[in-house]
This record gives sequence, C-alpha cells and structure tokens, in this order.
Amino acid sequence: MIIYHYDEEIDLSKLSREELLELRVKLDKENDSIKMQIEAAEAKARQTNEYADNKWYQSAKTAKKIHGRQTQAVALELSKRKAQKRTDARLAASQDPPKITRENKNISIQKAFVDIARTKLDPTLFNQILSEAKVYADRWNESN
Repeated sequence: MIIYHYDEEIDLSKLSREELLELRVKLDKENDSIKMQIEAAEAKARQTNEYADNKWYQSAKTAKKIHGRQTQAVALELSKRKAQKRTDARLAASQDPPKITRENKNISIQKAFVDIARTKLDPTLFNQILSEAKVYADRWNESN
C-alpha cells in the first residue's frame, strides 16, 4: 500500500517493521499536534466567540482525517505481516512431524493424531475441535 506523507510517496510494503513502527509514531505525534491545535481553536471560540480562520480550520480537520487514515494503513500493514509470519510458522511446523523422544516413543494413534493435527490446523480451529472433543469425551464417560 502506498501513502502520501506531505510530498513524499511511501510504499509501506517496502519498509521494515522498525521503519513502519517509527512512521506510526511520527504520524501519531503529528495527529496529536493537529488535534491539540483544533481543540485550542475550538476552546478559544467558545470562550471569546472569536473563531479561527475557516480555511485553516477545514484544512486542519482534513489533515487530521488523512493522518488517521495513514496510521490505519500502517497498522494494517503491520497486522498483515504478523498474520503472514504466523502462517509461515504454521506451514514450517506442519512440514516437520513431531519429534520422537524417549518419552513419546510408544505413543497411541490418538496422541499422534492430535500432535499432527496441532501442526497442520490453524490454532483457532484446532482449539475449537479440541474443546468439542473434550465435551464429547465427558458426555461419553458420564453415560458409561
């Protein structure tokens, strides 16, 4: 995604995570400054009935909106990268079967199934299935 900050075109996909975090801090500081200027102008208008220049006021409100959108774009890029990192880690883990150690040398097929399912499935889906299996097992054991 590309954003325009003043006269500079910034391709967020080409920035490192650290650069994205720095940009987000910079945008947040600028947005805070704009908010404070707008609030000061509004407070002055309430106290003195002397309103700020309408052109300046509209420009400041627009700048605040733009900075907000830019901050959202940076947050979205960071979120996409985090999700991709989780997906990559899950895929890497799914390609390696669970390690056989002395403790799990003679595991049951159920244990092997759960270990492999844990590496192959999305963690949310795995936990949902595991939770349903626990409820099913509890009902089974109560009825027998």
